[in-house]
This record gives sequence, structure tokens and C-alpha cells, in this order.
Amino acid sequence: MEIFNKDCLVLDADVKTQKEAFELIAKTAKKLGIVSDTKNLVNGLIKRERVSTTGMKRSFAIPHAMNADIKKPAIIAVRFKQGIDWKAFDKKPVKFAIALLIPKKNLSDLHMEYLARISTALMDETICKRLLTTKNKKDVYDIIATAIDVDNKDISTIKASTKRAKAEKADAKADHTGSRPLIVGVTACATGIAHTFMAREALEKCSDKLGYEVHIETQGQNGREHALSDDLIKRAEVVIIAADISVDTEMFADKKIYFCDTNAAINNPERTIKNALSHATVGGQTNTKAAPATSAGTNNGMEFKASGKKFDKFMKPFLSGVSHMIPVLVFSGIVYALLNAINMALPEGSTGNDEGTAMWFAMQAAHAGFALFTGIMGAYIAEAIGGRPAFAPGLIATFVAGSSDLYYYYPGIPKEFPNPNSGGHPISDVSLGIFAAIMMGFAAGYLVKWVNSWKIKPIFRTVMSIIFIPVVATSVLVFPFVFLLSGILGCFMNGFAYGLAYAGSIQGVNFLIGFILGAMVGVDMGGPINKIAVATGTCLIQVDPRLMGACAAAIPVAPLGCGLATLLFRKVFNDDERKIGITALALGSMGISEGAIPMFSKNPKQTMIANIVGSAVAGGLAFCFFCGGHVAMWGGPLIALFLGVYADPGSIEVNIPAVFGGSGDTALKYISILWYFLAIATGTLVQMFVYASLIGRDRGFRMCMLPKKHPTKIKR
Repeated sequence: MEIFNKDCLVLDADVKTQKEAFELIAKTAKKLGIVSDTKNLVNGLIKRERVSTTGMKRSFAIPHAMNADIKKPAIIAVRFKQGIDWKAFDKKPVKFAIALLIPKKNLSDLHMEYLARISTALMDETICKRLLTTKNKKDVYDIIATAIDVDNKDISTIKASTKRAKAEKADAKADHTGSRPLIVGVTACATGIAHTFMAREALEKCSDKLGYEVHIETQGQNGREHALSDDLIKRAEVVIIAADISVDTEMFADKKIYFCDTNAAINNPERTIKNALSHATVGGQTNTKAAPATSAGTNNGMEFKASGKKFDKFMKPFLSGVSHMIPVLVFSGIVYALLNAINMALPEGSTGNDEGTAMWFAMQAAHAGFALFTGIMGAYIAEAIGGRPAFAPGLIATFVAGSSDLYYYYPGIPKEFPNPNSGGHPISDVSLGIFAAIMMGFAAGYLVKWVNSWKIKPIFRTVMSIIFIPVVATSVLVFPFVFLLSGILGCFMNGFAYGLAYAGSIQGVNFLIGFILGAMVGVDMGGPINKIAVATGTCLIQVDPRLMGACAAAIPVAPLGCGLATLLFRKVFNDDERKIGITALALGSMGISEGAIPMFSKNPKQTMIANIVGSAVAGGLAFCFFCGGHVAMWGGPLIALFLGVYADPGSIEVNIPAVFGGSGDTALKYISILWYFLAIATGTLVQMFVYASLIGRDRGFRMCMLPKKHPTKIKR
């Protein structure tokens, strides 16, 4: 199996962008009979870059793809005449790309094997310099072939060779057992491929220079490799967790731990090791004395990526909670709405929803999801911060904080507020909802993390996790909340609900509320800001369902608008973009805002502006039209088919009992949903025109589709 030869090497390529580089790689691959379709290969390489950059240090990149169109494994190396912006994590332009192309079927081991070899070779500064400066093609080929040990043999031979090399390395380490201080660690990145292995290699190479014995476990696509034994963990002075994702630290319960990301370990392994030795603590709790291993700085031993945003410290646990909570909410919301629609379609006097029937049991399951979702969110937020022991305190404390019937109101604290809508019920018993999950999840997580930092004998560590933390930590959170804070926060939530209801009754202001929520939904298409907006709407459904209605109307606007633009303004877009547009339309109809991400990746600035404007218009109009939603965390035209939303520009008070109680005429309810569709349609048209105008202007077209004097050629 020949995976790399001289024909796979291109020197001094005259390309200016990353996409042109991918097109050259694909063209070379097709010429050599490696692929049958260059477009699919280019799209596969681009798709991989969206996950995380393949740009490494020292002006190198390792683009890679596993694709069904790839006929045989190959490595294609390209050196560029000038540096290309690759968004590498050292921010330097890429001058050399080593692309790994592997057939999708049954060759994941080969993919991982050679990706690890290439990553490891590029850790050597001397090899990198030689590859960038050597002029003779044969010499460059020899450097690559030697560095990554290209033996062009079958996969079983390659794996056997690698296994022998690992065994020899392990034996060499064993010879030094006990003679040098020992450090162990774990590396893991988002994709579980390149950075995972590069971080391991960097730390292990640096250990020889510093005189330490280092054993690093990798947790990548192939699962746990180079697994740490109990003996190694027991003897280790410190544990380094170089990871971009959550790593279970239970096996390091009584050890000093230092956290950093993979970039820190790769870019400055020496500083990472020294920080770990100086500032690691049991459980890895806050220690701000550690010197930064990267320009991003350090906090709690956690070195953030180039953005340096400490906001990540909040967002990572928050998104962990949201990601576990969403499936529960989607199930409950859709089942609840569907059953209500079925119930309303049944003849009057039907017993379809009576206790003991199948529909009744299904409704109980939906109610169970509504009761559980905040607790699940709080539990996983807590676990993301304090580990598995924090799960129970986070779950129970969130459940208590989210139950308004458990709130204790001291005399003098108002328990209800008048409803600004004439004839409406007083506003009371508004729970904290998702805010309870955020508050108690973070409180439980950091409380347990602090408790785990106590210096106690190992024999008591198990008792701490199983008995002390669940009982004591939960009690510390629950009882003060109920008797000191619950009444005050309940009063605040009731007052907040009154303020929203009052503002929602004022013309102009009500549009602004929906406008802001809609704009947030459109910013990042399923990202953190989008999730914050939708979480807010979900949390406050009981206060004003229009908040969720505004979000539901805004969610599909981005993919629907982008998709329609590619169909109606065909001259502005190329064939690939029109194909993507059809997919975006399908996803948008199902309320999946991520359908616009492929468009965003091609034209981020124009797409974001159009998405924000269109989604904001849809959200604002939906709020003004009294569009309410009760399918939490979801939106789009599809949910309207089973009355997941409702609308009436007349009065919200008429609709809440009508939809939730099952009374009224079903046909009229479906007609009322036209207001919801009107909000979506208006926002979609606005997004479409803004998007097409911005793209068309950059490509030399006017909105009337008459080309300018010198139109930009669009690749077909």
C-alpha cells in the first residue's frame, strides 16, 4: 500500500487562500487516481476546518479528511510560495500543508496512526526548518518520508511496527523508574485527533530536558490510549490535565492536579510542567500564582485559548448543562403540544385524554420531563465544575430552588402582583426555572470543588464522595436558600413577571422585547448567545409565552432566508451554494438554525448581519402579534402544524386557557397561527434581501440583477 511518493509532493504552489490550497490538493489527488470527485474532497476538508483549525505551529498545517470518494490512502504535501491565513493557533500564516486522505470505510486506525505520526514529526523544530528551506524536491520527499516513517505497507504491518516502537519506548522509561520525579497526565482535544497527540508528545519530549519522568494518557477518537496504571498514578507527584473538553478526574481523587488546554501544552510545555509542579492543588482549585504558559494567561491553572475570554469559565459548564437538558425539553414540549392538538381534534365528549388512557400516560411523561429539565441542567453544570460528587447536590438543590411552592415568604414580602391586563389573574408563584439551575448548579459545583481540596487522609476520601458531600453539601445549599433567599427571589421573579407583562402591553416596547430576543437568536445559529436567548424564553414561558413565541419565530429565519436567497437570486450564487441552500431550507422548516452555518462559513460578515436583522424583525413582530410558544427550546414552521404555538393580535388572555385547556374551535386556532407564519415570513424576506444584497454587492451585482460594469466572476 503506497501512501506517499514523489508525485504526492508539490513545491512552491502559487495559491493565496485556504480554499485554493484545498482545491490544489484535490486536483493533485484526482490526477493520481486517489479521488473521483474533487468537490466532495474540498468540502470534506472545509468541513473539518469548521470543527477546529488544522493549522499547527511553525507555519505548518495538517488538513485531513475521511471521505467515501477517496479510493486509497494518501499523503499529499504542498509547500506554498507565500503564507496563507489558516487561523493557526499560533496566528502565523501557513507555508506548508501535509494533507492526509483516508477512505472512510474500515481505515480509521490508519487515519489515526498517520495523523499522530505527522503531528509528532512537526513537533521537531529542525524538521520544520528543513522542510521550509530545502529546495530540492527529492530531499524534501526524503525528509517527510523519514520523519513520518512512511513504509508503504499494509495497515497490520504499520500497526505492528508502531506497537513495537511504543513497547521499546515504554521499556526505556521503565529503566528509569524510581530514578526521576514522576508526572502523569491526560490530553484530550475537541476532535480527539491532532492536538491530543501533539500535546502528549510536547510534554514527554520536554520532560527529558527538565529531568522528569512523564507518562501521558491520550483520550482521543480511539478512546483511552497509553492508559495510566494505578501504580503510576500512586507514585506521581502531580497530574497535568491538558484538555479542551471535560475529563473525568475521579481516578486522581487525592492527587494534585493542574489544568490547562492543549494549546498551552503544545506551545510552552516547559512552562506548563513548571506551573504544574509549583501551583497544582488537590482537585485543581483556584490558584492564581501560576505564570501564564501562553499569552492568554492563567486562572485556576486553566490557560484559555488566544481569545483569553474568562467568560469561557462560565460558558463551558453552562453549555454542558444546556446540552443535557435540551433533549428532555424537546421531548416534553413536542409531546405536550402534539397531545393537545390531538385532544382538540377529537369530538366533543371524547374520553381520549381521560385518566388511564394511552394519551393520559403520554401526557404524564411529558409533565415528568418538564419537572426534571431544570434539575438535569443544574446537575450537569455542577458536575462540569466539581466532578461527579457534585451531581447530586446540583440536582436536588436545583429542584428545590425551581419549586415555587417551597418558597418561604417572610411577613412584609409581597407574594403576588396585580395583572396589568384587565381581568387577568394576579401574578404569583413564578419560579426561578432555568435561573435556579444556573444559580444552584454553579454554587454546588464550586462548593464541592472546594470540599474536594481539603487535605484529608486517603482512607476518608471515599466516605467524602459517597456520604459527606451528598448530605452536607446539599443541606448547605438547600436550607439557607429556602429560609433566607427563596421568598426574596420569589418576590423578585413575580415583580419581574409583572414588569414584563406591563411592558408587553405598551405599544413599541413590546416590539423591542421581541426584537432583542430575536436578534440574539440570530447571532450565532445555535451557539452560546442563541442558547441564552432561547433558554430565557423557555424559562419565562409561565410568565409570558410570547417570549418563547418570539424565539420560536426567530429560530428558522437564518436558514430559510439563506436558502431562499440562493434560489431566487441564482446569478449571485454558485452551484455549490445553491445545493447548500436547499439543505438550509429543509433544516429551517424544522426549526434548526444551524442550517445556516455552511453559508456563514463562506461569508461570515454578510451572513451574520442578515441573520441578526431578519431574526430581530421576526421576533419583534411575533411578540406584537401575541404569538405564544409552549414547545420549549424549539421553533420553526413545523411545530405550528400541531399547535406548538398560537397567536392572536387581540388578546393573550383569550389564548392561554384556550390552548392549554383544550376548549374552543380547532379551525380558528389554526387560522390564528397565520400571524406566527406572517412574523416568520417577514423576517425571512428581510434576511433574504439583506443577505443577497450584501453578497451581490461584493460579487458585482445589483439587487435588480443587472451586473455592474465589471462583475466578479462566480465559480460554477
